[in-house]
Amino acid sequence: MQSAVREAGRLVNTDWSDIVEAPDTPNAKLERDLRNFVTASGLPGSELDITVEHVGDNAGQPFDLADPANELQQVRITLTLGYEHISLFPNNYLGGAEVKASLVMRSGMGGGLSN
Repeated sequence: MQSAVREAGRLVNTDWSDIVEAPDTPNAKLERDLRNFVTASGLPGSELDITVEHVGDNAGQPFDLADPANELQQVRITLTLGYEHISLFPNNYLGGAEVKASLVMRSGMGGGLSN
């Protein structure tokens, strides 16, 4: 999951305009890519809880990667998966536990989005 969130951070830090075509959005692509990466690793990507949110002044608020006002703002990407989706054996001790992976970085490339 940590590798997946790190790879997803690449989209956050690129000029996504040549990668994502309308009506798709960078946030939707990011979520799809994360689910696919985790599924390819043998875990149930469909069960992931994915959050993309602001850090700092607007902490916890949803972060829109397509919003030019968010250029160079800090973003946190967090993946959460219930332990029951990872373990091969029932485990009463870890019942209800979650496994998380998170990444904080600045969005965009710093040069602004080209039109």
